[in-house]
Amino acid sequence: VIGVLVEYFGAGAADGFLHLFEGWVIFLISLAILALVMWGLSRIGSGGKQQSFSDLLRLPSDSKAVVRPGTVRSPSLAEASPAPFFCSVGLLVSLAVASPYLISRDEIVPARQALLNFPMQVQQWQGSTFPLEKEYIETLKFDDYLLADYRGAAGAPVNFYVAYYGSQRKGQSAHSPRTCIPGGGWEITSLRTMEVPASDVTAAALQVNRLVIQKAEAKQIVYYWFKQRDRVLANEYLVKLFLFWDALAKQRTDGALIRLTASVLPGHDEDEADRVLADFTQSVNPLMSRYVPD
Repeated sequence: VIGVLVEYFGAGAADGFLHLFEGWVIFLISLAILALVMWGLSRIGSGGKQQSFSDLLRLPSDSKAVVRPGTVRSPSLAEASPAPFFCSVGLLVSLAVASPYLISRDEIVPARQALLNFPMQVQQWQGSTFPLEKEYIETLKFDDYLLADYRGAAGAPVNFYVAYYGSQRKGQSAHSPRTCIPGGGWEITSLRTMEVPASDVTAAALQVNRLVIQKAEAKQIVYYWFKQRDRVLANEYLVKLFLFWDALAKQRTDGALIRLTASVLPGHDEDEADRVLADFTQSVNPLMSRYVPD
């Protein structure tokens, strides 16, 4: 509905009072449709018997109704225990009282090195940076980023992209490549989670998302993961969960998306691209804490 209104009446239909008013209208219409569906279901009946609308809602239609022996009667709202109601009210009041304090707390943004200073020589990998187009910068709304191509002694070059957010409290957050990649005309043909062994045998393996994407005859392998404070995550839902938790417990919502991409060269298979990406991951991952603090 908002998309249609913006098309005909301009971007103002998606902001401020109009946006809020549209939400209320949609909720009321949805509630009316839900009531209509429930009323229709009550007219269908069960076993040839129709139910009244009040019975469907389990509302007390007659407080003096006689219950036949042997029948089990569902409790009405009037007979229900008040404990859930008072617990719900207490929880809502507590959240209402606490919310101004939680919202007004100053967020901690830790000191870090700028990605501009990320080394262009990482072991055997030689890199060169290039800027991201202005329209993407305005859309992604990150606080710092790195976009570079690194070349090793052999194999395909690796495209290295890091988007850092000092605060993800007000809507700015890392965009998942699952949603961004198809927008560039690429088709995701494979998606799974895998582990990349650490260069140090005593360190834990790094869990990443592995995508195979294709456009016409071109094929690429993509690794990506999220570094959120002291956690490395591949699951987008866990990213949101820990983002909420750390905002309350640590007053921090900083973090970054890290993405690596390598082409599957003609005459080569996916295993070769995987080997290149795994080798580069082992080289750069130990450096990331300088630029995305734990």
